[in-house]
Amino acid sequence: MPTFIAPLWRWPTPKGILMVTVPEEVRPPALAAFGRTPIRATVRGRTWATSIFGSTAHGAILLMPKKTVGPLREGDPVEVSFEVDMLRLLDPG
Repeated sequence: MPTFIAPLWRWPTPKGILMVTVPEEVRPPALAAFGRTPIRATVRGRTWATSIFGSTAHGAILLMPKKTVGPLREGDPVEVSFEVDMLRLLDPG
């Protein structure tokens, strides 16, 4: 299961969603539509189904839910573990 540590950063929109950039050395290949890869991510003891998305400006990105980030803020490092969710690739519905 790949693991990495990266700082939180805020997407420049009115809602300012927090996310992390997935390092190139652990970035999975885009396996689904829109350059995404379905994964199961774990941060701060919480695991959820999500996707890593490709971004021309930011490389591979992973959105961080508020309930997962908790009290952390932009610039704080987070440890992320993930695995590709093959079941969602086989049955996306």
